[in-house]
Amino acid sequence: MGLFNASPIRMITGIILAIIVFILSGSISQIIGGRIPETLSYKEWLSTSIFQLLMATVSILLMLILGRGNLRRFGFCVGMRFSIVKLLLLVLAAEIVVMIPFSFFLGDGEGHFADEFTFLQMVIGIWIIASTCEEVVMRGLIQGYLDPLKKHGIGFGRIFFSLPVITCALLFSAMHVPLLIMGIDTALGISILISTFLLGLIAGYYRENTGSLIPAIIAHSAANIFGVGLEWFIGMFLLVLCLPGLAFGGISGYSAPAGGVEEFFPQPSIVYNPEHYICYRAASPLTIDGLLDESAWAQAEWTKDFVDIEGAAKPAPRFRTRVKMLWNDEYFYVGAELEEPHIWAKLTDRDAVIFYDNDFEVFIDPDGDTHQYYELEVNALGTVWDLFLVQPYRDGGPAVNAWDIQGLLIGVHVEGTLNNPKDTDTSWSVEFAIPWNVLKESAHKEAPPHSGDQWRVNFSRVEWKTEIIDGDYIKVKDSKTGKTMPEDNWVWSPQGLINMHYPEMWGIVQFLDQTVRAPGDKICQPEAWEYIWVLRQIYYMEKNYYLRHREYSNSLDELLPYLNSTLKSLFDEKYANRKITSTGETFVVTLETGGVIYHIDQTGRTW
Repeated sequence: MGLFNASPIRMITGIILAIIVFILSGSISQIIGGRIPETLSYKEWLSTSIFQLLMATVSILLMLILGRGNLRRFGFCVGMRFSIVKLLLLVLAAEIVVMIPFSFFLGDGEGHFADEFTFLQMVIGIWIIASTCEEVVMRGLIQGYLDPLKKHGIGFGRIFFSLPVITCALLFSAMHVPLLIMGIDTALGISILISTFLLGLIAGYYRENTGSLIPAIIAHSAANIFGVGLEWFIGMFLLVLCLPGLAFGGISGYSAPAGGVEEFFPQPSIVYNPEHYICYRAASPLTIDGLLDESAWAQAEWTKDFVDIEGAAKPAPRFRTRVKMLWNDEYFYVGAELEEPHIWAKLTDRDAVIFYDNDFEVFIDPDGDTHQYYELEVNALGTVWDLFLVQPYRDGGPAVNAWDIQGLLIGVHVEGTLNNPKDTDTSWSVEFAIPWNVLKESAHKEAPPHSGDQWRVNFSRVEWKTEIIDGDYIKVKDSKTGKTMPEDNWVWSPQGLINMHYPEMWGIVQFLDQTVRAPGDKICQPEAWEYIWVLRQIYYMEKNYYLRHREYSNSLDELLPYLNSTLKSLFDEKYANRKITSTGETFVVTLETGGVIYHIDQTGRTW
């Protein structure tokens, strides 16, 4: 008996073979994945499929070496006959036995990464590619290599699971442990580990007794298909169980967390205190080159330094960002300075998703009703993405990507060298001249503005953590999940949540028809903003109420449990003259004061 026929040595070698396949395939797929554009909508699916195909390719190469060109011993043959119906019933039974009990324990963790795939991507990537490639590795390479050990195992009556079958089932289950590390729901993760082990036993048993990979691939594909179908079946099953409770006032055992009703609808976590800026007329012509070196810019004041998008409770930005603003009868001017030790940009196509690069962004809502507003983004190459939002995404959007700012002027200046990792840069600055004749399209007010007019404006900077690999800037990946680390979002006026599309939190820019600051110049914050903020709280409460009850309420008493306790004072006698009108699917809230009536509806628009 040769050295590699000894059970412990062959077992260890088989496990090492599996590790080699995973590491080699993972390394190559990371290199390939790094060259896939971030803007590609199906990058996650493509990267996953490439990894699976690489695993199969590496495994086949190893099988050719180990089998000296003969793949038959690794299951590449038709094999003995088997009952497909019996095989499918076994797989279905295993899925049901595992999934139904665990479905009662599903929590709030993330779902499986494949939940983000389209149906076609699911069919090609999971049902076909993954099922085939993983079986080539497990039941092909590893089980084929361990085949000399099949006399050892565990018997259950007439069923005998050999050591190679059990080992490959355990390895196959272990392949899915990273899903737990990636943060999916714990119960879901455990159910996947158990179901993959059972699937491994079934696939391995049929592979060993037929001599072919075909039944193993069929079993694997069937398990993936049944998994999707069972999600629907289990959902209906649980709904039927819950119907009696729902009929008599809700699901038994539900209780709100301490401090109030569970919050569903995202809303700002900071006190409403938007930043403000007085924008003066440009005293002299401006050359839009990104330098900001004209005398008119020298007279303009900088905004406060940017902060984290969620507010002061979060760490301060690593690099300074600040803005100046000016205006004349033709343009609204914005000049920004962004400290940056390594300036890079890759996107060159207009209307690409620019925030996949480090970028600077401008948001403008002329009338402050949170609808029909403008967004403008630019990277250090000067590549532009401009779009028009009919409504915020939370209210259904849409974003009109085809909309362009005709006559827009942009200049970018780099203090350093662009896309050169070999040196250290200082900063980059960007200068915009945004034509009033475009901004007035949906301003619902005069543009250019009158002296004293106020517009809602905000600015954002997206900053990715990068490392230098092979002379290129590469986004840092999470060592546990392998996914790109989330970007930093730094803003002028904090949003209180990671979402720029809450225009009610944007800063206030007041235009004055003078070139320099005069004594007594200050932001005049109209009382209207205070009342509109009260209406906004009712809007948040209605959204939360709807998510729980599937209808809007016309009773403030029903809504108040959804109000942050720190905001209770907003509903004292000063704001008592309010009225909520709801049809269940729509609502309008009015608040009257001093003969003026303010409104907000289910779309979030205020007027």
